[in-house]
Amino acid sequence: MTGKSFSDEDDAASAAYWTPERIHKADAASADSPEDDASLVQSSGLTHYEPVYWIGRLYFTRGGQEGSCTGSVVKSDSRLVVATAAHCLYFDREFATNVRFIPAWDGANKPLLTWGADFYQVTTSWHSSMDAQHDTAFIKMKPREDWDGKKTYLADVAGAPRVDFALAAPRLHYEMFGYSQVSGYTPAPLVTCSGEGDRFIGSPRRIGLMPCQFPPGSSGGPVYHASTRGPNGTQVGNTSSVQTLGNTVISWFVPWGSEEHAVYKNVDTFVG
Repeated sequence: MTGKSFSDEDDAASAAYWTPERIHKADAASADSPEDDASLVQSSGLTHYEPVYWIGRLYFTRGGQEGSCTGSVVKSDSRLVVATAAHCLYFDREFATNVRFIPAWDGANKPLLTWGADFYQVTTSWHSSMDAQHDTAFIKMKPREDWDGKKTYLADVAGAPRVDFALAAPRLHYEMFGYSQVSGYTPAPLVTCSGEGDRFIGSPRRIGLMPCQFPPGSSGGPVYHASTRGPNGTQVGNTSSVQTLGNTVISWFVPWGSEEHAVYKNVDTFVG
């Protein structure tokens, strides 16, 4: 099995688990750069960006520790699917629990509340060998239910950009998004980097942007192919890792293909 499902009791437990203190601890654990955030952004080709409804902070526990990544709502039939990086949810043969998504989180406000996971799945390549070329996961969130039984679906309130599993290729223009360190109210918690993507030695499938040094906690953020600046266009992949080559820093993303599409469809159609 390359994924994990959650009961309604698990959902309630994760909602109670993520207190402000634990959220702060998870953010601090993900922000392990020796530089402060301002100097990191100034030196890395990144710029700050205000909260976006369909991009959020993803919290989880794994290995007895709290952690956080970035996730993004994507268009789906269920209106409940979020994309992120596989290494956030499965690492060293251990699946994450207490999975919670906070769209448009700015460190203080939760305009769309929080959402618990129903089911998530990582790619087979990541599950079997932690293949970084397929470092992708999809999560189906549970709908929120009001006191009168009325259900609210994530994409209906957050929005959900289109997805494409055959578009990403070198020499196209991309914009990557991810969360920076969020400690208290942060009016521009996202960081973004844009430019022409390319493949480099040692990574036959992933595509990189440079100079582009995404901070810890940004993993799993959306990558859009768009001709205009901003979180617009079609999502074609997710951020994965950062690597230094010589004097240049590259941020890698996973271009979605057939394996990622299979996981997306399986998650979207999951019935618990």
